[in-house]
Amino acid sequence: MLRPLYIAVFLLLFSCDAVTTTLDGDEEEPEQETYFQRGEYGGSSLLNKEDIYNITFSNNGERVAMIRRRNPNDFSEPTGQLWITDKYGRNPEFIASGLGTISWSDDDSQLAVTYSLGPGYNFIFIIDLEKRTATQLTGSPGHELYSYTTVNPQWIPGKTELFLNVWTKSWSQSYDPGVYIYDLVTKEYQGPLGNWPLSASAGNYGEYFVSAYNPGDNVLRNMIYNLETHQTTDIVPDIPGSEYRIYRILTPNPRGREILLQIRQDNAEQLVKTTSELGHFKLLTEFGGHNPRWMSDGNFVFIRDIHKAPGAHNVPHKYDMETGEISKLWEQLPGYVPEFPPVSQFNPIPIHVDW
Repeated sequence: MLRPLYIAVFLLLFSCDAVTTTLDGDEEEPEQETYFQRGEYGGSSLLNKEDIYNITFSNNGERVAMIRRRNPNDFSEPTGQLWITDKYGRNPEFIASGLGTISWSDDDSQLAVTYSLGPGYNFIFIIDLEKRTATQLTGSPGHELYSYTTVNPQWIPGKTELFLNVWTKSWSQSYDPGVYIYDLVTKEYQGPLGNWPLSASAGNYGEYFVSAYNPGDNVLRNMIYNLETHQTTDIVPDIPGSEYRIYRILTPNPRGREILLQIRQDNAEQLVKTTSELGHFKLLTEFGGHNPRWMSDGNFVFIRDIHKAPGAHNVPHKYDMETGEISKLWEQLPGYVPEFPPVSQFNPIPIHVDW
């Protein structure tokens, strides 16, 4: 009858945040005081606060595409809303819903997007902003990548190619997971490339990609895959105090060798920079940072939770790579985010899945 009591005492002792003595009776050092305490960074957004992410500037820097998770004041509106504003966060236009990732074409007239019908059912579309059409590229019997397992399309700068991720293999799918490169002119595919990469992203004009992958020992690792030499190099950063294990959030510069890693350090998400040579790892943020997106001028935008308490108030920020200065992206806007009108005021671009 005493066994449950023993188990309860054991769990209580080993679930404490700080332990002052070891099992041998030696005293341990007290936990180091950190800026963020547990639960003070990230999590679900506060009620009535906007939650936007994947903030992606056009190549000419004049427009900004973003995903709005939902209308915090009207849950009857669709989720995964794609909006475009000017560079100041003003004049918002509702484009479509059900979307996740965004990538601009070179001339900024089109967007490559991931459209979802629900968890695990994803399709790649090209949205033409001028013609106001959406063209399906994957997920139907007429496509080479005919299953619903392709995500995260990325336009390779200066080329007519899209970088695609097939993240898993469905029961009816004959082709393997991996990275595929699709030529929009010849309609031809290359791939699969890499060893079952997950959430891969291309860098330096398609020279390499970074990803999590499974080398066959059931332990996920981060790596760089060189698309010219087909060489794989593991990413093992030496960052004091970080809780680095495996990160699927690796963001390479599409036009350069810089790579951003999103790590967990002192109870908050932080951003670290390295290069494709993996020579040095530099911590860029101190007060939190996640979901970075590169700009064509070599700087990047990211999200920071400024609430410092349970519940997130996510605000877009900008990082200047030359000076290291961090500032709110839209300091002049109320709440530091665009003021979104009801979606009913717009005529969105229709997206229809043929599968």
